[in-house]
Amino acid sequence: MKFLAIGKRLVPQEQLAPLMAKEPAATLKLYVDGILEQFWYVDKKGPVFLLNAESEEAARAALSTLPFTAANLVAYDVLPLIPLVPLGQLIPAA
Repeated sequence: MKFLAIGKRLVPQEQLAPLMAKEPAATLKLYVDGILEQFWYVDKKGPVFLLNAESEEAARAALSTLPFTAANLVAYDVLPLIPLVPLGQLIPAA
């Protein structure tokens, strides 16, 4: 399943500094493991990830390995993504 994880900083940017060096390596590990497919950053808000996981719980567990998340500095809204089923209604019957 695909999940969209939208991050939100819970603390001022300065409080991220002690863990800043660890976050990229942990993010890269999720990418190499095939869990994190794509990633972006929304200015002044936080990271946005496209995850591939078996369940929402698995997606949240993967995110919890990130240093900022583990330290409760960043939280994620995790949204399951499903096919756009109503789009099929636009296809004419054969």
